[in-house]
Amino acid sequence: MDPTTLQPVKDAFALFREGLAAVRDAKALLPAAQQEAVTITLEKAGTAASLAEAQIAKALGFRLHECTWPPQIMLAVKTPNGEEKRCPACGATTDIRTPRRVVRSSDAVSTEHGDRSPENKPRR
Repeated sequence: MDPTTLQPVKDAFALFREGLAAVRDAKALLPAAQQEAVTITLEKAGTAASLAEAQIAKALGFRLHECTWPPQIMLAVKTPNGEEKRCPACGATTDIRTPRRVVRSSDAVSTEHGDRSPENKPRR
């Protein structure tokens, strides 16, 4: 998929996040009793925006990595072996030639069926 397809959506979410940042800045002008309520509302709005962004990306065929909630959109990066997908939050990579395998920098392997790191492997 052409990355420019997602650009208008990314721009819309960037504007929304800028609006949230402006409200965060203005929050200091409110009485202390109202600041906590605004903080909670801003956190919910930020989470909802991130979740919506992930859902749109998934609908457009992008891969998601579930190291955080809402999940991260994996970004395409060029490597000596071609191209792979990389999570911007944790750095996990998915080689596009092996679609369901995620390799973490700690050499642990995760799949869509759960964590397969050495600590979580079943004992034989």
